[in-house]
Amino acid sequence: MIASEQNLFALAVEMSLDGIVIGDKTGNITYVNDAIVKMMEAQSKDEIVGKHILEFVDPNERQRAIENSQKCETTGEGWKDQFTATTKTGKKIPVELSAAPIKNEKGQTIAFIDIVRAVGDRIETETRLREAHQNLALANEKLLVVGGIVRHDIANKLNVLNMKAYLAKKDGDLEALLNSTQTACSQIRRVIEFSRDYEMLGKEAMTYVNVGKVFDEVVELFPDIKLEVKNECHGLAVLADSLLRELFYNLFENTLKYGKTATQIRLSYILEDEQLKLIYEDNGVGIAAEMKPKLFTKGAGQGSGLGLYLIKKTAEVYGWSVEEGGTEGKNAKFTFTIPKTTYKQ
Repeated sequence: MIASEQNLFALAVEMSLDGIVIGDKTGNITYVNDAIVKMMEAQSKDEIVGKHILEFVDPNERQRAIENSQKCETTGEGWKDQFTATTKTGKKIPVELSAAPIKNEKGQTIAFIDIVRAVGDRIETETRLREAHQNLALANEKLLVVGGIVRHDIANKLNVLNMKAYLAKKDGDLEALLNSTQTACSQIRRVIEFSRDYEMLGKEAMTYVNVGKVFDEVVELFPDIKLEVKNECHGLAVLADSLLRELFYNLFENTLKYGKTATQIRLSYILEDEQLKLIYEDNGVGIAAEMKPKLFTKGAGQGSGLGLYLIKKTAEVYGWSVEEGGTEGKNAKFTFTIPKTTYKQ
């Protein structure tokens, strides 16, 4: 390469908007351009040159970087990956790193060159697009589910009531007609309440909500219950909205309706693997094994089949997961797994 070409190459490297790092084969940095100095929030190149490149990689990700480098040395091929870099001020930034070996005339690796690109803005844009798609998918699902329920479920209830009215007119059994009317009205009201709650999914801004307090409020809605209620969640706060009350209400109502032998309801939590497990359980008859695979499916189970479906959808909006892990004949146990970033004690 003639001198003018070398100068042009050096100038291009120095003026690159992407960070460029050159180092020896052991990982010690021998050159960086100005973009790296700015990216790493350093005052000068001297703060970076002479350091090992792993010093700027998050400790939790260094092993992956080492494995990539070892593979590169074995195959002689470059690689690309995303890492969290640590700047001189301690700030964590996401970067995309493309690395390649520099070889001599004999094909031996004598150094490496890394092209480092900050991808924080791109990741933020991708996150916003993903959230927008999720919101759109939820909105479409609401239209399909709510529309289907209002048309199908309510129509079914009215058809049954119409048949009862016909039979009552024929047989003169007005008491049966009144009982059927009361039952149908109750069922229709529940369907309408479900559609209202379902339409609210994801609409409210989430704030930290006191779990113990919300559960106490639900218990107060059942003043005549004879069950023992243990609330061990006072002081625990989770990111949620007003539908958390509906979630607990549905669980509580299920115990009262279908727990049969239940004498106790307990709400508790445990910390496990940097996640929080929120646990609702009763000591009733539990849930039949054959019901569990479709337990959270719309229309499954006893009653309207809407309560547990709404619970699952509410949990998903919160970023939680839910599973039922009770034992048939012994207890029902619903465990909500909550990410570390969405709760506080």
